[in-house]
Order: sequence, then C-alpha cells, then structure tokens
Amino acid sequence: MSLSVNTGAMQPITAQPARAPTAEGQAFRSLAKSLRAGDVEAAKTAYVDVIRNAPEGATLERGSPFVQLGKALHQGDVDGAKVAFADMLKTARGQLPPVASPIVPPDILVAGASTTGGIAGGTLNAVA
Repeated sequence: MSLSVNTGAMQPITAQPARAPTAEGQAFRSLAKSLRAGDVEAAKTAYVDVIRNAPEGATLERGSPFVQLGKALHQGDVDGAKVAFADMLKTARGQLPPVASPIVPPDILVAGASTTGGIAGGTLNAVA
C-alpha cells in the first residue's frame, strides 16, 4: 500500500472571521473604557446600556459582581467600581468552556523545498 500526501495545495489557517459587534458588547467595552478613564458619569451610562442590551432572559443575581459594580457607580466610587468590574470579569472567565489545544502537526511530515521554511510543497510517501 502506498500513501502520498502533497501539502502544496493546503491553504494557510487564518484567524476566525470577525463577528459584527453586538450592542451588549459595545456597551461593555464602553463601560470598561469609562472605568479606565475614571469617568463615573460615562460609566453609569454604559452600565445602563449593558442592562438595556442584555440578552433576553438575563437576570441580575443579588450580590453578584455586576450588581456591586452598579452600586459602586451609583455611589460615585470609581475604585470600588473598578474592583467590581475586575471581579465580574474573573467570574465570567471561570464560566467559559476550556479553550481547545492548538493543532500540532504530526512528526511524520517531511518539509519540501520551501523558501519560508514551512511544509509548502512537501510530500509524504509511506509504503506499507
């Protein structure tokens, strides 16, 4: 049995296509930017926008970092709001599914004569 693989026709793997920004995502970015700048009024507006653009069925849990963020903003406490925002991000990261491991090519690939040092044009011949 003979197996031949020509990698010359393989297309490079590129980053995932950019998704259109959502209103909720834009509001979160605006909230983060306002907090970094220390602008309480802009942060309050962005906080309201996050709530307004929340997905259907979203709820606020009493004592959650997001609620604490709102309380700190209401009191004009920028530092407290920054801490609550950081806590909110930390909590959200803990709820994300694990990221897949990067794809590692097997050791059996034989690099061809490529000026870039890759495997473009490489050929694998295996005889069993």
